[in-house]
Amino acid sequence: MLWIAATALVLGLVLVVIWFTRSKTAARWRAARLLAEFARHRPQLEADFLQTVSKLGKPRGLDWQHIEWQGPVFLAWDRPAGQYVALIEIAVQFAAREGGEMEGVDAVALAKSGTARFVWSGRHWLPVGRVLFNLAPEDVLRQFTVQLAALGVGADVNQVRQL
Repeated sequence: MLWIAATALVLGLVLVVIWFTRSKTAARWRAARLLAEFARHRPQLEADFLQTVSKLGKPRGLDWQHIEWQGPVFLAWDRPAGQYVALIEIAVQFAAREGGEMEGVDAVALAKSGTARFVWSGRHWLPVGRVLFNLAPEDVLRQFTVQLAALGVGADVNQVRQL
């Protein structure tokens, strides 16, 4: 008789865990945890991102000078990749390489807006080194609805809003 009660208790706990992991509460908790982790390491992630994109050599003939990070972090689920992504609006300042084809082009001095992308490795956030120029995070989420499922947005650790 005791083993029947123990089995029922274990089964009940398993069902509660399954329900919790599928519930909106769990999704909000997970989003808050991921956004908090991003906020905790944000200064280093921003520096790593600049270093990563600078090494890529794109756009051709330009050097990455400065990135101004704007607004909150948007959290989404990348369906094809099966991973969480963080999207942040940025303004990038480039400089033309000396002797390069972009030297003397007035438009180089203008800040370029876009969205920086980071991925969650399962343990920590990583800079992808990819910028979607001329799109704010809201535009990225709207334009790539087949690929990205919006999960939440948070300006800081204590503020997470479901999208």
